[in-house]
Amino acid sequence: MTTENKLIQQACDASVNENNESEILFPRWVETSEERYDEMLSVLPPEIMLYGGFLVGEPVNHRHCRIKGHLLPTFAAFRKIEDRFYALESDVTIPEFRFLMTATVND
Repeated sequence: MTTENKLIQQACDASVNENNESEILFPRWVETSEERYDEMLSVLPPEIMLYGGFLVGEPVNHRHCRIKGHLLPTFAAFRKIEDRFYALESDVTIPEFRFLMTATVND
């Protein structure tokens, strides 16, 4: 298993906190309005578009990527599935976005 695959596996595995509850290491998709989706799509050219989703074209922050393991910019993420619109609860890096979009498409 490559280092990147090990990091992906670690990021996908749920951890257990002191109350013996699972914690999800990736943010969840939450429903948003079509207006919010359109606003974010048109405010700047997207950083990346993939499988009906996109990252807003300006970084929100920088942090260690859960996939690559080093400091990368993070972006707000949005997607459309049929007639519904979603946003991630928190910002993600490009490798994380690629992983989340690919995992969702392949499920």
